[in-house]
Amino acid sequence: MSDQWEPAEQVEAKALDQLKDSYADIADTEAVSAPKMLSKNDARLGGSYPVQDGVTKWVSVDRNTLFTDFTFTIRRSTVVRFAARTTSYRSSASFMIQNEHDQGCIIGLAKYGLDMEAFPVALPAGTYTVTALISTDYSGSLGFVYETVPGMDKYADQYAYEYEDNGSIEDATPLAAHNGALGFLYNAALSGTTQEIADLDYYKFTLSKPGSVRVMLAGLPGIMYALENVRGDILHFGLDPNENALVGQTPYYGGSLDETTATFFETGVLPAGTYYIVVVSDLPRVAGSPYIVGYEVTPSIFMDVTANTPHLEHINWLANAGISKGWREPNGYTFRPFANVARADMAAFLYRLVGSPEYTPSAAERAKFRDVDSSTPHAKEIWWLASTGISAGWNMGNGVYEFRPYAEVTRCDMAAFLYRLAGSPAFEPNASERAAFRDVNASTPHANEIFWLASSGISTGWNESDGSKTFRPYNIVVRCDMSAFLHRMSDYGLLPAE
Repeated sequence: MSDQWEPAEQVEAKALDQLKDSYADIADTEAVSAPKMLSKNDARLGGSYPVQDGVTKWVSVDRNTLFTDFTFTIRRSTVVRFAARTTSYRSSASFMIQNEHDQGCIIGLAKYGLDMEAFPVALPAGTYTVTALISTDYSGSLGFVYETVPGMDKYADQYAYEYEDNGSIEDATPLAAHNGALGFLYNAALSGTTQEIADLDYYKFTLSKPGSVRVMLAGLPGIMYALENVRGDILHFGLDPNENALVGQTPYYGGSLDETTATFFETGVLPAGTYYIVVVSDLPRVAGSPYIVGYEVTPSIFMDVTANTPHLEHINWLANAGISKGWREPNGYTFRPFANVARADMAAFLYRLVGSPEYTPSAAERAKFRDVDSSTPHAKEIWWLASTGISAGWNMGNGVYEFRPYAEVTRCDMAAFLYRLAGSPAFEPNASERAAFRDVNASTPHANEIFWLASSGISTGWNESDGSKTFRPYNIVVRCDMSAFLHRMSDYGLLPAE
């Protein structure tokens, strides 16, 4: 399932296009037509009648007829549409559908001279009863027909099908066996009123353990959705009330309003428990239109970190430890795992790695580097780095030093930073350790620190085709590799005591 959601903009649009092909452009409400009414037959008084797909059932009604039931069974989840007609003068019939658990909703109203042509409804497999509540002072006939939309049952294994009685948390459509659902935006319970287009659909899923989730929606532009908890509160990213609420809307791209669009948002890490996706719209132009809503558990809170990203475990640890939050994007956060690490960012990583100790730079420390002031990113962390002796910067002569905060960190410099962070432990590499990397020797900058890094297990380098290993000391450190270095420093007990 997860492959089918990636990327949402392409895959969900394609899925809805397939639904439209199966249902003669089902998203266009003008194209939604009722099943063709057949000739009147088998007219009987009241009672309960089985009906067949596409075959109109006619029954006799008069002033003594209060209601008539029509029953049918759906063997496989599909999409159904209904039509009804009453022939008795000044009569009306309100139609309500119920499933086997007595959950139901109104599907429409037929009046003398005005046939009921209900919007399509997604129905899970099961047996249904449609009850016609009849009001008439004259004798006549009542006709009812249901029709399954050809080809729609083929999506039953892929999606849960919305039953219209899911307008509250208590009646939410479960997604236990699916990652997505097919629904329609029409409030059948308010059929025949001015509020019939104000639909509210709930879906629920449960996490057995903490996890990061991506919630996705595809449909016509302007459909809104959100993530709620069991109290009905709209949640925020990372459950932090200072973060943006986890809400979204299928976007407008400046094209036709009949074109399917898709969107998604990342939730951050959610605790184990049950959550609710709510889909809502009150736009007349989307009434009766289909949408696809779903979720997937993702390997990381970062949108750009997948199961195939190098050092996934270490990146997640970095995020959970609060060492890196990444970049805020419209739908979540990105980590940018292959971006180069700048020296200012390295200062921030190391400062947070040791627990963000209390530190207020003195006037002398603030004046340490001529290229660092209070407007420099991570200025405090840079001054802290210098105060601990982890970085002395570049001596430019005459007592002037530069830190070069925007310069990128090479792997040999990184080795020096981490070695000093560990307290510059006494270390004399043996012959085997000196031969660890074929591209590191006594003349390589920070060679001793590189040998220490290897002997500590923090860096294993690259395996080359000839069986040797390389460290690549002059390569720039990328963020995914940085996450591995920092996690190992913590795991191996190499951080200074608090």
